[in-house]
Amino acid sequence: MNHSALLGSALQALLRNKMRSLLPILGITIGIAAVICVVAIGKAGQTRVPVGDVQAIAHQVPLINRVSPNVDGSIQVV
Repeated sequence: MNHSALLGSALQALLRNKMRSLLPILGITIGIAAVICVVAIGKAGQTRVPVGDVQAIAHQVPLINRVSPNVDGSIQVV
């Protein structure tokens, strides 16, 4: 079977079953968007907070008793 006949048959099947073709595309699109959002939120949470900001929060918000900057990092020990 040649490639043009195979491609024509696949295109014909997609056009006959429009809803069946559209729903997986929609699901994949939503899934990829969700992964991108989760990664972006994770990266935003890893950014460092300057120590001056921590002191400003401690002084400007009276309901906070203690503040500690969260610094995550990786080092290599040789």
